[in-house]
Amino acid sequence: MRSSAKWIAIASCLALAGCQPAPVATDNRPGAVGVAPPADVVGVVDADELHAAGLQVYWQSPRLVLSGGEKVARLHRLNEMLYCLTDHNTLIAVSARVGLTQWPYSVAPPEQTVFAPLHVDDVALPEDVLGIEAITDPGSVPAVVPFDAVIINTLSYVVVLDRKNGRVVRGPQDVRFNFAANTGGASNGAMFFVGGINGRFYGMDLLTGVESWREGTGKLLTASLRYDDGVLYVGGEDGVFGAWKIAAKQEFAWKRTVEGPISADFYVGNNQCFVPCEDRRLYAISADDGTNIWSPFITAGELRTPVQVSDATVFQYANGDSLYAINRLTGQERWNMPDGRTILAVMEGKAYVLDKDKMMHVVDELTGEVSATVDMSGLDLLLANTSTPAIYGATRDGDVFCFRLISAGHLTPAMLEEEIPLR
Repeated sequence: MRSSAKWIAIASCLALAGCQPAPVATDNRPGAVGVAPPADVVGVVDADELHAAGLQVYWQSPRLVLSGGEKVARLHRLNEMLYCLTDHNTLIAVSARVGLTQWPYSVAPPEQTVFAPLHVDDVALPEDVLGIEAITDPGSVPAVVPFDAVIINTLSYVVVLDRKNGRVVRGPQDVRFNFAANTGGASNGAMFFVGGINGRFYGMDLLTGVESWREGTGKLLTASLRYDDGVLYVGGEDGVFGAWKIAAKQEFAWKRTVEGPISADFYVGNNQCFVPCEDRRLYAISADDGTNIWSPFITAGELRTPVQVSDATVFQYANGDSLYAINRLTGQERWNMPDGRTILAVMEGKAYVLDKDKMMHVVDELTGEVSATVDMSGLDLLLANTSTPAIYGATRDGDVFCFRLISAGHLTPAMLEEEIPLR
């Protein structure tokens, strides 16, 4: 019965996506054997423009199940999942690999603010919130099977879900704030870190659901906190960017002051911090000690948009100015695009740049030369992305798409079978 249900689901998915089995080929090139994607997405993206740009519709999801009047409002991609957050604050998990809906979860009522989700692997939380003795006596914590989590917060609480199946491990009543949050959070799996409207940031213990510690800043926190390799990074509108080591007890590591508010999300990875600032500078800061990696990159506009980072390039839009591509190693400008706004993907040396009119330009990552342009205005939402070789978009009505290079080949029934959720 389960096998039959799985194959019915696969057939349904292929039919909705407009896929037909491709003929068996005699070579082993990528995509030679598989399931052909839709030839065109009528009214969304022109197939000829896609093909001229070396792209294809890799998958089109079955339309998301939405309630009356509900619309998709935001897209987030984390590892294997693409998350669609609706204007009713329903979080819908979709396989980023094949486009199948995995599970939905109602995070909050529609009128509440919901921040971006985050992933933490191998989280060891029991089903029930424990008493304060769990902090004083770690031996009292029962053994649990670790799971891979998605964590998301509102203004007043944080939710922890098993991202494989949407199982609720910490719900809205379990870890509540006694302050109003103002940022997206960060986590190491045991603690959840979040900034408040009062300029403070907090560590919430996920075992017990209580506040464990707090630190203060001079002004409002707006940029999401970041956690990487045992260190929490915080940037505030007071212009202070700092690092705290998180162990049995948090310990101040270093801080430095920049010349304006830090209001946009910054990047931390590979011992590097790239921090956009309203003083019209992009700072490249060592995660080890807070010193400059290279001199701040100066623009003509304030930096109020999250920085984007690929292996070789840092991309930053400056308000009223331009989208800049900056050499990640040296801090020197590669090129800029006045009408550019965000990066949708970086694939095989090409940056896929969305402009203010929702035209996507295929740009040489190093030189800035444009080789093709695709009209993406048929999609209401397009995901800012530099970390995976795919472009994701959606309509507000719940049609979700993945575009990849033609050389990436096609989905296969086996790939779909692996990710059909049966619960």
